[in-house]
Amino acid sequence: MLYQTGKPGLFEFAIGHGGKGCKGTEITIKADPVIEDFVRDLGDGTVRPLQAGYAWYPINPIPAEIYTFGNGELPAPDFDTYQMDAVNKGLVLEGDAVNLSFLRFKGIGSPLGVTFGIKAVYSPSLMESLKTRIGKACRQLCRDYIVPVTMRLVIVNKDTE
Repeated sequence: MLYQTGKPGLFEFAIGHGGKGCKGTEITIKADPVIEDFVRDLGDGTVRPLQAGYAWYPINPIPAEIYTFGNGELPAPDFDTYQMDAVNKGLVLEGDAVNLSFLRFKGIGSPLGVTFGIKAVYSPSLMESLKTRIGKACRQLCRDYIVPVTMRLVIVNKDTE
């Protein structure tokens, strides 16, 4: 069973599980290179290997690497929507925030993207809900940090008499 966020664009997300030998849920994430550049530039560009034994596990034979950034926090204006500091945790976090930490994988901006697994099995209705919520959270991330914003400030000095 496979659920996708929709038409390819800045993000393409596929989630599914099932079949013989299923260890959990398989996720493939592809993103426009501008997204990977943004995440890489939150830190100094260094990566660390995905730690085995936790909730996430690599699918491909190539070791999965995660970009590090500063103190591990992204100053999101609305933490109720998404977080990016929860590598190796579920897709839905405490407080009902969507875990977008998978955007920290090195290689999401490549044509093949990154495929990894989560040691959890989601029902079809939850996967459908996740598809919608992850798409909405990714769009919010773009509005919060990626889309250019220009502000104009006018200071008026009124003489008081």
